[in-house]
Amino acid sequence: MSRTYSETSAAFNLISAVAAFVLWGCWAYFVNENSVPSSGLVSGITQGAASFLITLLMVRIVTFLFARLPTNGGAILLPALATMCITSSFLIAAHCFVETPNIIRTITPALCVGFVFCIITTLQLRKNMTSLTHECES
Repeated sequence: MSRTYSETSAAFNLISAVAAFVLWGCWAYFVNENSVPSSGLVSGITQGAASFLITLLMVRIVTFLFARLPTNGGAILLPALATMCITSSFLIAAHCFVETPNIIRTITPALCVGFVFCIITTLQLRKNMTSLTHECES
């Protein structure tokens, strides 16, 4: 059963995605720049683009799952865990495809921060839902 909730704002989603592109694209470049020539640039662009898209997707997946779970602690952790399983698989595949030399070093920090981002997004959704509940009761 779905419950009523408010999605995160478009500005929140876009700012988060752009920040992810810059931060994780630069990180991937830094981690891979001394490997095979041009691997830093290719890895950086791949990670940046993937991080941008994944950030937008993470918000959608977390929102989708949050709306379908009971309001206990599982509603906070399960969307984050499921989302991280999906996104880590995508990142590994993308970096294997472009032959990133240091895949684990490239994606681990982004995945850790992504998990925290998913938790924060879920908490924001819970806060929005609580606000809506209080407004409806008034």
